[in-house]
Amino acid sequence: MTAQLSPQQLDTLANGIRIIALRRLGDADAARDVVQETMTRLLDALAKDQLRDADRLGAFVRGIALHVIADHQRAAARLAPLSDDLVPDGRIDSLDGLVRDEDVARLRDALARLSETDRDVLHLTFIENLSPRAVAARLREPAERIRKRKSRALERLRAAFFGDGVGHDSKPAATELHPNRDNPPDPAEAIVE
Repeated sequence: MTAQLSPQQLDTLANGIRIIALRRLGDADAARDVVQETMTRLLDALAKDQLRDADRLGAFVRGIALHVIADHQRAAARLAPLSDDLVPDGRIDSLDGLVRDEDVARLRDALARLSETDRDVLHLTFIENLSPRAVAARLREPAERIRKRKSRALERLRAAFFGDGVGHDSKPAATELHPNRDNPPDPAEAIVE
C-alpha cells in the first residue's frame, strides 16, 4: 500500500493533518510534531497492511492524527510550570541550586546504572510523554506489560538513586542528602526536567 501513495498524496495528507493539529492545539511547532508522528504511524500501519479499505484512507489518517493530538495534549497537561508561590520572591537561593545540581548528577548516575530496556521505557514515558498505551504500541508489547515494566524501572531507579540497599523511605539517607528538607525529591519527577 505504501508504494501506491504518491508524494503529492502524502503532501495532501500532511497538510490536512497540520490543519487539524493547528485547530486543536493552536501551536505551529506542536502541529509540526503531530504531522511527523502521524505520518510515521501511517507509514508503519501501511507497511503492516492495517488499512483494510483504501477508500477510507482519509478517515484512517484522521483517526491516527486525533490519537497523536490526544497524546500530545496529555503530555502537555503533565508538565506543570514552576509557579511563583513555590519559590518565594521568584528566586532560588544558592543552597537550593547546589542541592538541585547534586540531585541531577546523582540522577544521571542512577539512570546510567539501569538497563537499556528500563531507560527506554522511562524515556518514552517521561521525556517523550507517551501514555503506557502509546509506549506499548511503539514497543509492540501489551500496555499492561509496559505499566509493570515502568513501575519496576522506577523502583530500580529509586534504588540506584538512593544507593544500593537504601530505600527511598530511609531517613538517614534522606537527611544526609537534604539536611534542610523533610522530603527528598523523587528521582522519577526529576526525569521530566
